[in-house]
This record gives sequence, C-alpha cells and structure tokens, in this order.
Amino acid sequence: VNCLILGCTHYPLLSEIINKYLNIPLIDMGKCLVDSLDLNNNGNKNIELFFSKINNDLVKNVNKIIPNSKIIEVK
Repeated sequence: VNCLILGCTHYPLLSEIINKYLNIPLIDMGKCLVDSLDLNNNGNKNIELFFSKINNDLVKNVNKIIPNSKIIEVK
C-alpha cells in the first residue's frame, strides 16, 4: 500500500493512530473537497448537498457556510 485515502469525514480524527501503524501518506478527502469548492458560491455554481435527515439547524448551518446551496433529503 502506497497511501491511504480517508474517505469518511470522521477518519481524519483517527489519522495519527492510523499513521502510527501504517506509516504511509494519508489523503484527507474532506480537505480535498473543501479545497475544490467555492464556499462563497458567488452564484456561479449549483451546489447540491444530500442528507439522510434534514432539520432547521442543519439548513441554517449549511447556509452560513455555503450560501445558496440546494439541500436535498434522501431516504
């Protein structure tokens, strides 16, 4: 194994432990995603976010971070 992709948002919390045992480069997909997004959205992108459960707090917090995003609930 040459590197490990941390595919879930909570894996970076374990990165030090994982790296202690594997001692290989780790790729944080959350950081890659954030780096590729225009978080101001500037009206130029149609950002759709999918969640399994939506409530008012989630909508409020998402709109603080990524204004004008489309929030979709999937069941």
